[in-house]
Amino acid sequence: MELPMETTNEIDKTLAVFLAKVCMQTYNQYANDGNFDIPDGYNLVEGFKATVLNRTEWFGFIIRSGDTIVVAFRGTQSETDWLANANAYQTSYAFAPGRGKVHHGFMDIYESCREQILHTLLSFSANSNIYITGHSLGAALAVINALDIAANTFFKPVMYNFAGPRVGNPIFAFKYNRLVTNSVRIVNQHDLVPQLPPVIILTPLPSKLLYYQHVKRDYKISFQMNSIKGNHNLDNYLEALAIL
Repeated sequence: MELPMETTNEIDKTLAVFLAKVCMQTYNQYANDGNFDIPDGYNLVEGFKATVLNRTEWFGFIIRSGDTIVVAFRGTQSETDWLANANAYQTSYAFAPGRGKVHHGFMDIYESCREQILHTLLSFSANSNIYITGHSLGAALAVINALDIAANTFFKPVMYNFAGPRVGNPIFAFKYNRLVTNSVRIVNQHDLVPQLPPVIILTPLPSKLLYYQHVKRDYKISFQMNSIKGNHNLDNYLEALAIL
């Protein structure tokens, strides 16, 4: 199945709905000890785990249809995931020089599964179309992975994510925007998570501020479920996308 390579100011609805459904399966993978439904026309390349505060969990998978490759990352499920989310101190983006700083908790998770993911991707043809996706915490990991792929491989990844938080500082966002030229963040305007971490965080250290900035480009949708959980829920994102 060949997915469209989105290049305009609009999003491709078919692509967005497909990738949202793929993201749904990352939660099934976690709940069912690695088992999930593979989309029609695709084959499972491999699932991957990541380590969160010394706990190893299923965190996503790579699927393939011909020259189309999809890497999907899971969002928050466990208590340790929540603790990682809270670790908003910043660390240098380790996989390309001068790429700014990113959320420490997100980076720790990504580093634990990076080698496996990149090793697998580099086994594919240079003509492969690479799609990166994720929801919530998985959306943050998708951003980190997309820049890694763009900076360190011959691929030009397409990144579509859902309900993603801010990932890094303005330098990181600037470098990402230059290298990942096909990137879309789908955001419910009533969702709290994309408003986090705050743009500026005052730390306990004297005169130490942390700055966060979203990467490009946001595509806003709107649904109001009158709860933080409901406004962030991937099922509700998918339903809103389906009626666009």
